[in-house]
Amino acid sequence: MKEVLSIRNLNKTFESGFKLKDINFDIKEGEVVSLIGESGSGKTSISKIIVGLLKAEGQILFKGIDILENPKKINGKIQMIFQSPYSSLNPKYKIKDIILEGIIYQKVLKKGENIDEYLINILNEVGLDKEVLNKYPHELSGGQRQRVGIARAVAVKPDLIIADEILTALDALTQIQILELFQKLKENKKISYLFISHDINVVKKISDRLLIIKDGEIIESGSKEKIFSKPEKEYTKKLIEISGIKIF
Repeated sequence: MKEVLSIRNLNKTFESGFKLKDINFDIKEGEVVSLIGESGSGKTSISKIIVGLLKAEGQILFKGIDILENPKKINGKIQMIFQSPYSSLNPKYKIKDIILEGIIYQKVLKKGENIDEYLINILNEVGLDKEVLNKYPHELSGGQRQRVGIARAVAVKPDLIIADEILTALDALTQIQILELFQKLKENKKISYLFISHDINVVKKISDRLLIIKDGEIIESGSKEKIFSKPEKEYTKKLIEISGIKIF
């Protein structure tokens, strides 16, 4: 499989003195990579750098193009789903308009393709009824709002989706449902994912590979089988033990 995203020697020093140090990793086509670390470890900063919200030194190759040098080349092909399902959707817009905004801006639909049919199909893919289209965010539950966020990202046909702590604000049952949704999307669509989480247990099922980050540095990486069966670093063992997973 080809690499969709390649990060090389990524470094950034913040005003607080915190540093991202020599970040290196790849994400292949259709692969789910999870970036795991405690709060303040730098994982969200990495996601913001990838989508152009923060500047940094180093190289980020997206399908062979350095997007640190050419951020406009992303052109909607990298989408981000944010942590809060409550603040990430514009309360003044109906759900239809929220999802349509990206579709129209990115010129996703082919000539003659029916917009309403496309929207309904997207909603079906994320487990929402078409009646949702005419509702406002405040009329939906947290789980429904997060599904709308996923629908908005999927609707523009991206190559990479970054999901930043998207389960944190949800109850346990809804977390399971959202993870099952991503498992389904993983099987049905050729999209790569970067999952960001503080909870290694949450991403165990869906991940292909794990990256463990501590104090701005990736200290361990490997397949989920390797990480869960033979973790090398004490910090990784700690994360696994906290989650309640047994190390075999």
